[in-house]
Amino acid sequence: MSVLAARLAVYAAVCLRVVLSRKPETGVRYLVAGQFVDDRPSSVARFLLTRKGLSKQMIGDYLGNLQRPFNMEVLR
Repeated sequence: MSVLAARLAVYAAVCLRVVLSRKPETGVRYLVAGQFVDDRPSSVARFLLTRKGLSKQMIGDYLGNLQRPFNMEVLR
């Protein structure tokens, strides 16, 4: 991996953390659209459980939005 690619990866990780901690719905859509995680509830759940540095409150807000069927499946 080149130095530029490594810097871009770090920048993307920081941006993603900011988006997920402020607008979790947007962050999850970004993850799926960018193919960082599969479009399956189990993949999103695994990401939310294992990724360090994410706001627990925002994860709770995302999982607590039971008006969206996908969020309900992630919660299971």
